[in-house]
Amino acid sequence: MKAGTDAYDLKQAVSDGFLVPPKAIDVPLKFPRAGIRYDDLTDDEKDEWDALDWGEDGPPDSVDAADVNDWLFNINTVDQMLKQLMEDGLKVAGGDRLGKTIIFAKNHRHAEFIVERFDANYPAFKGHFCRLIDNQVRYAHALIEDFEVPEKTPHIAVSVDMLDTGIDIPDVLNLVFFKIVRSKSKFWQMIGRGTRLREGIFVDADGNRSDKEYFYVFDYLGNLDFFNAQMEGAEAAGEVARRRLRGLMSLIEPGKQVVVTTNVADVMGAKREVELLDLGGASSLAQFRRKARAYVDAHADHVTLVRLRQGRPLTPTDLDELQKLFLDAGLAGTEEFDRIRKMPDLPDFVRSLVGLERRAALTAFNEALAGTALSPRQIHFVEMIVDYLTSSGKMDPAALYEPPFTDQAPNGISDIFDAPSVTRIVTTLESFEPRLEVAV
Repeated sequence: MKAGTDAYDLKQAVSDGFLVPPKAIDVPLKFPRAGIRYDDLTDDEKDEWDALDWGEDGPPDSVDAADVNDWLFNINTVDQMLKQLMEDGLKVAGGDRLGKTIIFAKNHRHAEFIVERFDANYPAFKGHFCRLIDNQVRYAHALIEDFEVPEKTPHIAVSVDMLDTGIDIPDVLNLVFFKIVRSKSKFWQMIGRGTRLREGIFVDADGNRSDKEYFYVFDYLGNLDFFNAQMEGAEAAGEVARRRLRGLMSLIEPGKQVVVTTNVADVMGAKREVELLDLGGASSLAQFRRKARAYVDAHADHVTLVRLRQGRPLTPTDLDELQKLFLDAGLAGTEEFDRIRKMPDLPDFVRSLVGLERRAALTAFNEALAGTALSPRQIHFVEMIVDYLTSSGKMDPAALYEPPFTDQAPNGISDIFDAPSVTRIVTTLESFEPRLEVAV
């Protein structure tokens, strides 16, 4: 399955367990968000600032945030980002190596500067671990192919638009937003680069493997808060207009802006995890689902779980006992389970956790067809129904007239059973539909 292209697709796919959710971390760096003021610099930094070649106009009193990483590149800003990424990013190879990472850069010069600073800070990895991939690079597609291979370098791809969309690499574990994004669809496409499932990607000291359960999104430019705030109307329009105006000005006078490299101390604020509101809790729900399934598999004989797997309607008592089971196991808090109780598809969700017992389904179909002498072909067809039902947790009777059932008979079940038997089979299937017990 390809990564979702917007928040709704991703929310549904994460909830269904087809994709993994992001764990989004806001990492505030002062200069890219607020710019640089000369008056805030130390005396030594002011001396260095004044000594730089700023072009005809000389040293400015300030540099806007929009110009940082555009024509002004500050060594300390990029170094702090790289240090935080290398320390906090998800690791592979027993924790010895940073997992596959995409850094979204502002422009080609910015991407080049990031790679230069990486090579300066990590000389043992120089020239191969972190590579620039954009449309100005020769053999960019060959680099992408290497990036897709788990053990091959590069392990960090610094991208300018080229990796924002259209690639699905399961091994990607870290995304770095080092540029401002204001298109909602573009933002979710970029998030989608990390959502692919990857089994067995982590290996512990004992050689035990575990799957990719989430990926990191490190945001240095406030994109997470922007999209959570859902800016609309004049304020957003004004901001977009101002950015477009700056872009047009840079086109009107090409080549006049001097590129400046500074090295003044930036300030990194406290990191904080941000719940992406557009995902509507899908991230935490997906994590709960994985933990709950693992618990259910390990405690399959528990009396509550055995009863729930019989496929009977879900009762308030069932939910109370399931809640106690999960609370005692530390899988969910009271508030989290209260939110689960309010889910519109609660019966389906519980069925997806506990499953449906094959023996219960076989017994129900045997009872429905009691007194009917079944041919080997009919027995095989019923077994196919039971396989489908127990693997999926539920089954729409319409599926009886679709593959794989039409592979056995062109007209589906009606070619195999008479009308009364079809009715009993359909009624039995409907009896297993996940549902809440109706109060009388």
